[in-house]
Amino acid sequence: MTAAGALRLTARWDGARVVAVAIENRRPQAARVLAGRSVDEALRLEPALFSLCGRAQAVAAAAAC
Repeated sequence: MTAAGALRLTARWDGARVVAVAIENRRPQAARVLAGRSVDEALRLEPALFSLCGRAQAVAAAAAC
C-alpha cells in the first residue's frame, strides 16, 4: 500500500528469526500530535485523528501499547 496515510512495516527474516524491522509512517501529522504525550493521553486522542472507525483505531492503539 502506498497511499497517503499508509504505515509500512518491513521485517527482515534470516530463515530462523526476524533480524531487523523498519517502519515508514506516512501520517507525520498524526505522529507529531501524539509525540511526547503519555500513553493514556495518546490513547484518548488517537481515535479522533482518523476518519475511519475511531473505535477500531482505539483498540489497535491500545494493543500496540
